[in-house]
Amino acid sequence: MNQLTQQDGVVAVLKETVTPFKENIAILMGGCCLMLYVPFLVIGIPVGIVAFLVALMAGDSKIFIFIPLTIVAMVLFAAGYNLFRVGWTRILLKIVDGQRASIADMREAMPWFVNFLLCCTLIGLATGLGTCFLIVPGIYVAVRTAFAPFLVIDEGLGPIEACIKSNDMVTGYAWQICLWGVIYGLTNMIASYVPFVGLALTPAVTAFFDLTLAKIYRTRTGLLG
Repeated sequence: MNQLTQQDGVVAVLKETVTPFKENIAILMGGCCLMLYVPFLVIGIPVGIVAFLVALMAGDSKIFIFIPLTIVAMVLFAAGYNLFRVGWTRILLKIVDGQRASIADMREAMPWFVNFLLCCTLIGLATGLGTCFLIVPGIYVAVRTAFAPFLVIDEGLGPIEACIKSNDMVTGYAWQICLWGVIYGLTNMIASYVPFVGLALTPAVTAFFDLTLAKIYRTRTGLLG
């Protein structure tokens, strides 16, 4: 039985996440690896090679070609990444709700893709812009919009509506979300430097902390506890 309440701290949620993570480790690892590595292999590497070749052939005018090519590459990668991330988010919600999840859920999440992509793009731009102003505004935006991607799928909200409701849900809990981000960042950094197994540890850490955030989101909606 879930013992969490809406005011429980992130450390308590991390502890509660261990059991569902172990029970669903196969689908979590599989889905996370697809989200992290497939867009990089299918889009990132080929586009990077094309950009490099174009830069070699362009000569003195390469700067004028490289900039628009970089923009196109970023758009393609964002679309490809979020194509998997929307399904990944659907899987996380099903697991925290105690439902059976499968890789097929990635395909079934496509009806939310456009709003999900717009929402994540909006958050990314706002966070990036905020980071340019002494970093703190970027962190503020990231924390306040932490639940927006879940809301797009869970409640079918549009990008702006999801960001507004996320801001309301985070109120009174912002420091805990910030603490979650700090612990996640440090753990992921440490995992990535472990020799030989870093590539396996990174999706494991990502899956665990993403599941934790989904669990925090669900407790903030008041549907668990």
